[in-house]
Amino acid sequence: GHPCKMAVKTAPHTRSPWSAGWVLTSAVCCMVTQATCAAVSPRAGSSAGGPPLPVSPRGSSVKASETAVLTTKPAAKSQPYESFAWRDHWYPVAWAEDCERDRPFKTTLFDEDYAVVLPSGSRQPYALRDRCPHRLAALSEGRVTEQGWLQCSYHGFAFDHTGELKAVPQQQESAKDRSSCAQAVACKIVDGLVWLNPSAASADGARYPIPRVPEMADPAFSTAKIVRDMPVDYSIVCENIMDPDHGVFAHAMAGLDYYSASRDFPQSVDVTTLQE
Repeated sequence: GHPCKMAVKTAPHTRSPWSAGWVLTSAVCCMVTQATCAAVSPRAGSSAGGPPLPVSPRGSSVKASETAVLTTKPAAKSQPYESFAWRDHWYPVAWAEDCERDRPFKTTLFDEDYAVVLPSGSRQPYALRDRCPHRLAALSEGRVTEQGWLQCSYHGFAFDHTGELKAVPQQQESAKDRSSCAQAVACKIVDGLVWLNPSAASADGARYPIPRVPEMADPAFSTAKIVRDMPVDYSIVCENIMDPDHGVFAHAMAGLDYYSASRDFPQSVDVTTLQE
């Protein structure tokens, strides 16, 4: 009988592409594509979107035939999702508390593998494409050095958080050729989740901010920690999570009856009128 909200802690398994389960979708469904629009206030004696209208001097009259007739073409409706760039956004790949510090792990996003490192101490997390530029070995199979670099387990090439090649054991100085560098992608921990942005090399270069669920940072709410791996396409999982009416019937659980009601599980709504 008490109103409640639920913040679901979810995260994908790190072994399969977009294996978010309904774990990932709580954050994905919150993701909002930002759009910028400009509102122009009409000037005195003008029409919004058009040139100034003729203004009659005080005490005079203007005939209808002398008044310019303005026609404006309706603005085309915005279709923000027609050109939605999936890789331009942030995606949660794991819960930070589930990740071992100073030990790389592999995660897959859009069929691309990444080696993610959560260093100990004050060092920031980072992620590199899971392939060493030397012989294409998986960097996620490597180790983290004392400097916080990710060292390939094949020949010992070591890379920092930007992907720059820092050390080659077989030579005195590292080659500065860009082809010898690994490719970094933006990585950040927000609300306890490890986020990746595959189109940006750093968090500062990301086009959009990380989507937030305010209740997750609010001590008045609790977070249910759930991780599920489902061998299905992410679009099916998103559709399932965004269908609020199936829970009470498909799962036969009264606790899922947040958005639908029945005789056995009626809903009560309290309305408060605010005085102006």
